[in-house]
Amino acid sequence: MRRKPTKQTILLVLGLIVGFFLYRIGQDVWSLQRAGFFEQIEKQEYQASRLDNLKALHTALTLYHDSEGQYPSAAGWMDAIEPSLNTADLKDGESKKKMIRPDLAAQPGAYGYGISSAAAGKFKDDVPEKGSAILVFESKATTRNATGEAKTEGLPKGKAVTIDGAIVEF
Repeated sequence: MRRKPTKQTILLVLGLIVGFFLYRIGQDVWSLQRAGFFEQIEKQEYQASRLDNLKALHTALTLYHDSEGQYPSAAGWMDAIEPSLNTADLKDGESKKKMIRPDLAAQPGAYGYGISSAAAGKFKDDVPEKGSAILVFESKATTRNATGEAKTEGLPKGKAVTIDGAIVEF
């Protein structure tokens, strides 16, 4: 004849099971704590530089291209990539500085970057010269969503980023 387990036995078994799960979860939580998972990210201000801005614009345009299958149209390219410029470590609104050439930071409404007409709205393999073609350049035009060709609308001795991500002077 089989005996029924007592309340103490059931509580002991349940206690052991709960204890085991708490032990396992505790180890995982401890590992996450040591990895810095629970630490608050310190928000900072963006320190703009010419090269950093061009690299950020290239990254955002590449993300857009990978998502949409082509670069944004010339008419709204900055509007299209603006959400991709935001990172978790920046204070609110700081990502917008990535679209403003540092020498124009004191001029409200000035941007100073243009997307190449040859690349705007196209799949990267359809752009003449492909990877070495200029994607974004430092523009004479300071309006938002400026476009054109670096050789004619770019700053003298300005910098640009190619489709492959190389920084070049034109």
